[in-house]
This record gives sequence, C-alpha cells and structure tokens, in this order.
Amino acid sequence: MITKLSIANIEEIIKIEESSFDNPWTRNQFTDSCKKFNKYLNFVYNDTSKVIGYLISEIILDEVHLYKIVVSKNNQNNKVGSKLLKFMIEECKKLNKIRVCLEVDSQNSNAIKLYKQFGFLTVGTRNKYYGNNDAILMDLGL
Repeated sequence: MITKLSIANIEEIIKIEESSFDNPWTRNQFTDSCKKFNKYLNFVYNDTSKVIGYLISEIILDEVHLYKIVVSKNNQNNKVGSKLLKFMIEECKKLNKIRVCLEVDSQNSNAIKLYKQFGFLTVGTRNKYYGNNDAILMDLGL
C-alpha cells in the first residue's frame, strides 16, 4: 500500500536509508520534507506491517524533481520501486505538472533501466557528481 510519507515513518525510513547509502540523508532532511507537505510529493510503500520503500520528490514550480526511490534490500526486485514511481507520476499529472527530472549515478544500471522503462530521456550529465561517478540527468515530459 502506498501512502503519503509522515513523521511517523521517519524511523523506519532512516533504517532503510542508512543501510542503503554511504552518505545517507539525515533525520532533519526527511523531517523537513514532511513539514513542507505542499512542496514535496513523498510516499512510502508499506507491506502489512512496515515501510519497505519510499520516494522523495520536490515540486518546483511546474515540474517535480525526483530525489530518491529507495527499497529495502530484502524487498528489491519486487516492483516496489516501479509502483512508487508510477504512483508519483500519476500524482504529478493530477497536479498538472509538465515534467519530472532527476539525476542518477551513471553506475546505477538498475535505476537507469527503471527510468527508461517509464519513458525518461537522458538530457545531460554532471561530471563526478557522485564522487568519481558521473550523474546522468533525465527528464520525463508529462
């Protein structure tokens, strides 16, 4: 089940975040994104008892910038990321946004494949944006 991210989800999200990234977002970053609910489109994917994935995106005028789609390691390859992305795109359309944009690590082949399946197009790169790895800039017109 997909629901809006709330302060009540922060502890579970931080556990997933810290186990997924060398440089995880801080508690304050997640809390701030919850407090500014009209500026962010943030969602969690719950199984029957806990959060197993989340999506963080920010509304910037008539577009949405996707910051994170993260799925707990035990639940990867179960379409959770796809379901979160599809849900967010539908919410963007309801809000009459014109595009979704993102940066993705050039070495993250699974994420790149997912974004391409949804129709995202490569529009540029940022050299060494992720340490030694480049970022691929992608957009999806709505």
